[in-house]
Amino acid sequence: MTKQMNVPKLRFNEFGGKWEQYKFSDAVSITDCKHRTPEYISTGIPVVSPGLVRWGALDLSESSKQVSEEEAISLMDHCIVKLNDLIFSRNQSVGIASQVKTDERFVLGQDVVLLQENKLSIEYVYFYIQTTTFQNLIKRASGGSTFSRINLGELKKLNLYCGKSDEQQKIALFLSTVDKKIELLTEKKAKLTEYKKGVMQQLFNGRFEISEQSTQDGKITFIPPTLRFKADDGSDFPDWEESRLGDVNTITGGGTPSTTVEDLWGGGIQWFTPTELKKKYVSTSKRTITKKGLNSSSAKILPKGTVLFSSRATVGDVGIALHECTTNQGFQSLNAKENKTINEFTYYWLITHKNDLLRRASGSTFLEISKSEIEKISMCLPVIEEQTNIANFLSVIDQKIELANSELEKAKQWKKGLLQQMFV
Repeated sequence: MTKQMNVPKLRFNEFGGKWEQYKFSDAVSITDCKHRTPEYISTGIPVVSPGLVRWGALDLSESSKQVSEEEAISLMDHCIVKLNDLIFSRNQSVGIASQVKTDERFVLGQDVVLLQENKLSIEYVYFYIQTTTFQNLIKRASGGSTFSRINLGELKKLNLYCGKSDEQQKIALFLSTVDKKIELLTEKKAKLTEYKKGVMQQLFNGRFEISEQSTQDGKITFIPPTLRFKADDGSDFPDWEESRLGDVNTITGGGTPSTTVEDLWGGGIQWFTPTELKKKYVSTSKRTITKKGLNSSSAKILPKGTVLFSSRATVGDVGIALHECTTNQGFQSLNAKENKTINEFTYYWLITHKNDLLRRASGSTFLEISKSEIEKISMCLPVIEEQTNIANFLSVIDQKIELANSELEKAKQWKKGLLQQMFV
């Protein structure tokens, strides 16, 4: 049986027949920008440059360049923008398009073009541009020594395929629904993240001050955080106490075995670098070391639950080890001293006070904060029971964020699969 060409793998049942081929210049109407640098002003009509173009609705609020009314009329006298038109980037973010979903005026900057409906549905073209097939065509047609750029003539020659207009519209409508789901999940994750940020500020803004009524004797007064928990019996927890990170935590640095000795690497001991602190919990490192590698370096075995804190180059990234592990020298990792604090509370405290830690870092080549500097940092510390309540509360929010992120990634992967199967 001969395989039928120019037919998508996944198709709505009511449609059949082969898809037709179109040149990009026939599929859409292409309007280039005017190739001159305008005179910019501080407040005016926004200019859309390649850096502003992202998949989704065009966001003019991020435009860093504006022009006057007179300049805008001059720059846009050759085209009229309509809703659902596409702004396509030929430079930097080459091959990406934004949809016009606003009637707010803007100006085409250099290296962006306006795509408008011609023979094909413009919404259909928007999704076709996103396919791996078409993106690969753009990459092959692009050139440039510093960054990719596609010539307008090359763009016009690119091919794309489609069925009849009603099939185009149904595909576009279906994928628009998928995009809406992704948008809602993105918004959900953003709101949870913002909520967590606000809650953490309220949980950790307690401080100690010299009482105005007691300036002579230097009495220190505890100013409680905005948000506090109650004990199980409904009573207030005691005032927080002032401590130093080094008084309530054991702080351990890391090390790196010689990279030229093969038998020091590839063993069963996890060995983390700062770039691997992407999530709250870390489990498996990219590289591992052997027992011999451990003994030949200043790396130390850190127990499960250790708070891994990046202290060099990228200062202030934090994670919690799910298993025993080691780190390189770019860490100063923290473990709670018995009955003083709990690691998960320290994890959230460090995230909240990242900017304070950064201010203490120094270095000409890269920023670094030393063990001795970390040890003397002052912190407000509640009793263990309240620390546990705070850590548990924030962990629940983190779980919700992780679930939202998981749903979002699944939706993105689903869309990616649809783009591969619904187009030729």
